[in-house]
Amino acid sequence: MNKKFVGFEEMSVDDFWEFYRLEYASTNPISQKLYTNFYNKINSIVENFIQPKFKFLEVGCGAAESSLKINKMLSNLDFETHFEASEYDRRFVDKIETLNYPFELLKKPFMI
Repeated sequence: MNKKFVGFEEMSVDDFWEFYRLEYASTNPISQKLYTNFYNKINSIVENFIQPKFKFLEVGCGAAESSLKINKMLSNLDFETHFEASEYDRRFVDKIETLNYPFELLKKPFMI
């Protein structure tokens, strides 16, 4: 990726994708602590509250880094669950579709 920052709207699909994927690879200790806490909390929810046939929706999955991890947490359960992710930015949607990730991708914005 070109080190010169350009606006998000001007970024190519691949540069946009890599920019967001690099966020998760940060070695910044504060970022690492935040991600660790986030995944620990999600794992606690999965282990303590998810029941058979539950559906789990991640709204605004971005580059789907967390989607892959959450889907894996759910797949490790001894019963069937269903995971979906949603994203509205076409660049993320196009890239996720080309990678054939193991979850359903809803391609629309959500109002909560």
